[in-house]
Amino acid sequence: MKRRQVFELTDLAWWPDLLRSLLTDYLGSAEALVRPYDAKLGLLVDALRATGSHQVVDLCSGAGGPWLRLRDPIAAQVGPELHVLLTDRYPSPSARDRVGQGGPLRYHPDPVDATAVPPELSGMRTLFDSFHHFPPEAARRILRDAVERREGIAIYESLRRSPLLFAAALLTFTWVWLLTPFVRPFRWSRLLLTYVVPIAPFAIAWDGAMSILRCYTPDELLALARSVEGPRYHWVAGTYWARIVPVTYLVGWPIDTDM
Repeated sequence: MKRRQVFELTDLAWWPDLLRSLLTDYLGSAEALVRPYDAKLGLLVDALRATGSHQVVDLCSGAGGPWLRLRDPIAAQVGPELHVLLTDRYPSPSARDRVGQGGPLRYHPDPVDATAVPPELSGMRTLFDSFHHFPPEAARRILRDAVERREGIAIYESLRRSPLLFAAALLTFTWVWLLTPFVRPFRWSRLLLTYVVPIAPFAIAWDGAMSILRCYTPDELLALARSVEGPRYHWVAGTYWARIVPVTYLVGWPIDTDM
């Protein structure tokens, strides 16, 4: 099944922030329920230890992503001084208010471009369920930016390209109807746009199906990573199943780093 650079609604600059937040909040709740990344977080721990970094810059964080629950268990392995900065091109006001800007987990208030991270935001970079949004050249720029700065990078996607999963993604609206009452933060607008005017479930189903078409295979991720010139990196890519969810990952860190 060939990768296709189709559009997702949440990529559109004019897509309303309210609808964007409904989708990111739903994805966050679904991730917390399934916990698809736990099985391979050891690679992220290895990267943090190899680079000696106690700072993480999470890109394309949306409503907060899995770091809301992953920071503490990972800090237990790499040290309590681990700090995580959540960033996004379209920062979520509700997530920013919920997470705050102090403590070991913070939400950056300003927009951040994942292809050109501001120099003052240093640390191991992570992307959860967001790398597929970027076409190959932009994806390569994300990797190049990390390599040029000699930062570790970890990419996790709860996606796999296949006709069966594409068909299943089109039926996501049924899960949205079932899970919406449990999604937090609670919003009356979420109930209205799910059960009365069902924009949210069909928008989430569309973006989910398009995500399947846009995601990269492990071989494609490795090819992108190895096409980036710069210091030597250790790259690991693969795929696995977490319950009913397929996960693809790419993790890399500089070899013989001076950091």
